[in-house]
Amino acid sequence: MKTHDGSLFQIGEVMKILGVTRKTLLVYEDMGLLTPAVKDEDNGFRFYTADNMTQIRSIRSLQALGLSLKEVAAYYYDTENMDAYLHRLL
Repeated sequence: MKTHDGSLFQIGEVMKILGVTRKTLLVYEDMGLLTPAVKDEDNGFRFYTADNMTQIRSIRSLQALGLSLKEVAAYYYDTENMDAYLHRLL
């Protein structure tokens, strides 16, 4: 099932392994929360690493704790206001 050099997973494989939808992965990508390891510009195919799957699990865990996707993005990228997000998670 693996493609390329044996360490990359197609979007369908990631969906099956993690139980997420294609739309979810594309929304994460659109919001800047997830960047596929390889994106073929000719055919749009996306390939993900095990690290990408860990990142997806992290996003889903933060959502399960009650953060919105905008809050997850701020949690990851807003280094000035982290206290508010950490406090909310506690």
